[in-house]
Amino acid sequence: MLNPLVCGDVFTSTYVIQGISTTSPLINSVVTLEGVVTADFQSSTQLDGFFVQDPSGDGNPLSSDGLFVYAPGGANVNVGEAVRVQGTVAEVNGLTEINTLTSLTVCSSGYVVTPTVIDLPVAVTGDQERYEGMLVTIPETLTASQNYFQGRYGQVTLSADGRLFHPNNGNG
Repeated sequence: MLNPLVCGDVFTSTYVIQGISTTSPLINSVVTLEGVVTADFQSSTQLDGFFVQDPSGDGNPLSSDGLFVYAPGGANVNVGEAVRVQGTVAEVNGLTEINTLTSLTVCSSGYVVTPTVIDLPVAVTGDQERYEGMLVTIPETLTASQNYFQGRYGQVTLSADGRLFHPNNGNG
């Protein structure tokens, strides 16, 4: 893989920003990071930002290698580009992100980040924190269990191992 970290030599890695707990150890700090754009959701009807990921990671299964960059109004980036971003670390609705973006540089393009495989169901609720902001793939067949929020927030609740049981099922 090409080394995407070509914009500069001093930066904070995405996994250092994420840390190994549910909140970043660098909240309210201004950081400079480098990573590869893995998803672009910049429309005002989407998330107003994009995801970046360290393509090599730190090898620690407890820390996430990805991060969300909040960029309302848009940032000129595309999936597969290596970028250098500067902004403030924040926790918003349980998601670590870079907001108050102060600079963005596209370094190069043509990168592919390999998705991390997540096997479901997870053993412990909250285990997903280590995948926050990362490009993932789920090999299991998933079932749509709830779509009430789809039109409002683009959110669909999925379940592994088939349809979720509800105590009222079959009671008529």
